[in-house]
Amino acid sequence: MNNKKVESVSKKSVVHNDFGRNAIKKDKELLTDYECKILEHVALGLNNVKISRKLYISEHTVKARIATIYRKLDAGNRANAVYIALKSGFIN
Repeated sequence: MNNKKVESVSKKSVVHNDFGRNAIKKDKELLTDYECKILEHVALGLNNVKISRKLYISEHTVKARIATIYRKLDAGNRANAVYIALKSGFIN
């Protein structure tokens, strides 16, 4: 059974994730490359401090970007965001 469905809505697509939530995908890009890079580090289990040190950015910037990722993916936490991103192909 395929849990992900994509429906065409003018120039937008609606991605239905396994949790019954919808993520609006505009012009085939939901997350920026930088947000995907941060999410890859989250998927590796790194905390915000370690991510900030690896990417040479402030911890506040990491927190803000992760909050944006949660909003864009309609995720409630880090594990949920990683799961949705993996299922949607944003990260490997």
